Amino acid sequence: MTAFDAAFPIPKDQAFFLSSRGNCLSATGLQNGFAAVRKLADFDCGKPLRPHDLRHRFAVTRLSLWHQARRRSGVIAFARHISRPR
Repeated sequence: MTAFDAAFPIPKDQAFFLSSRGNCLSATGLQNGFAAVRKLADFDCGKPLRPHDLRHRFAVTRLSLWHQARRRSGVIAFARHISRPR
């Protein structure tokens, strides 16, 4: 067994969050791991941050960026249209 195989075992489950043994991570395991990461990142002040909060923030930010990109492309297309020589 190589060091890579030991560090990244073949998953035993199809879950998104896996334990170090390749099994489905329990809700408690996920909460404990997330709490440790929050503490490391110094996000432990005020209202507790949950994995769902990050998921929500990602979705809202992505939608906003898509909207801005669409609006910019519309402005660029309009600018090209009005700047054409007649």
